[in-house]
Amino acid sequence: MQQLRAVDQYYQEIYAIVKTRIKVDFQWQNGEISSGLDPEALLPVISNIGDHDFFPGQFVMEVSCQDLLRKSGRNLGLVKIVDSQEQIVKVKWITKT
Repeated sequence: MQQLRAVDQYYQEIYAIVKTRIKVDFQWQNGEISSGLDPEALLPVISNIGDHDFFPGQFVMEVSCQDLLRKSGRNLGLVKIVDSQEQIVKVKWITKT
């Protein structure tokens, strides 16, 4: 049992935190968002993540064979959805102004 300690001569702590709970919102590779998940229920995928593995929210650049030598003119995009089985990535391209 936790004792109450005097904060000053007129006030005492009248509460004690006995339990905390954490919930997380998670965005899956396919873009779907799950809310209020128990973090202990989520397990990391143990695999080799390479240069061709992408995740939602990741910035990417469009590169062609001609673009390898020049840095200007490349399009910047934001990964929205990933289908790892089909190896398809949906990207929202950011237009230049």
